[in-house]
Amino acid sequence: DLKPLNQKSCNLNEFRLLTITRNKELSVAFKNRDRSFGQSVFECDNSLCISYEKVCNLNDDCGDSSDEDNCFNNFKCLDSGEYLAVSKKCDGVFDCLDYSDECNTDCDNHVKIFANNTMFTLACAFGFISTLCNLCVIYRGVKKYSSLKTAIAMINELFVLVVSSGDLLQGVFILLVAFSDKYLNKSTCKTQFEWVTSNLCTGLGVISTLGSLVSLYSMTVLSLYRAHGAKSMKISRKCLTNRNKTAVTFCIGAIFFVAAVVSFIPLSPY
Repeated sequence: DLKPLNQKSCNLNEFRLLTITRNKELSVAFKNRDRSFGQSVFECDNSLCISYEKVCNLNDDCGDSSDEDNCFNNFKCLDSGEYLAVSKKCDGVFDCLDYSDECNTDCDNHVKIFANNTMFTLACAFGFISTLCNLCVIYRGVKKYSSLKTAIAMINELFVLVVSSGDLLQGVFILLVAFSDKYLNKSTCKTQFEWVTSNLCTGLGVISTLGSLVSLYSMTVLSLYRAHGAKSMKISRKCLTNRNKTAVTFCIGAIFFVAAVVSFIPLSPY
């Protein structure tokens, strides 16, 4: 059946079919491009009429939003009035220019990295333990190095120290992030990008990346050296020559240099 509409409503286009019902109201059907007639008509609050296919389609087809206001499949941005699929609300991605799809009372949007004191305490504990343990490893390694007699043992110990220095940076990073987020992060939902892109957060990111890469590169080189040493057992009886020292120094310097370059690449303006 056709939906009855008030006589003064529906400013229709040229393709229309009007019939008068007993209650003296107009019933409207659209003539489609395939010359068929659609019977479902939605009356906008501003007296325009559209096909029901255009209702709740994330577009303001009426011009007064009446075809979208009472829909359950959309979310309306506050400032722009743009309609988004409801699945984009509270999904952790800012789709509205005013952040209203994420910064609202319905979203559990934490601007803190550590949402509660328990998480903060655990982060501090892990960071402190990691920092302390790696400091102990470095201290013991430095003392042990002077008593080593063979080249392979000395090189092994040097690279273990480098790996520990990278892990030490990771422990320091966790501590700095925890305390920075707890005491320096004053951002709100809408200003959290200013905090994330601040110089402090950028510096923390560099420390984390540098520590990770130093550990990774050092373990890779150490593994390759140990594999080479397993094939050539003679090297274990040799002392560390000046040539070996130069090669090891160059290798460790290259590890820190490449790790630093990769860590600072995101800060490049190019």
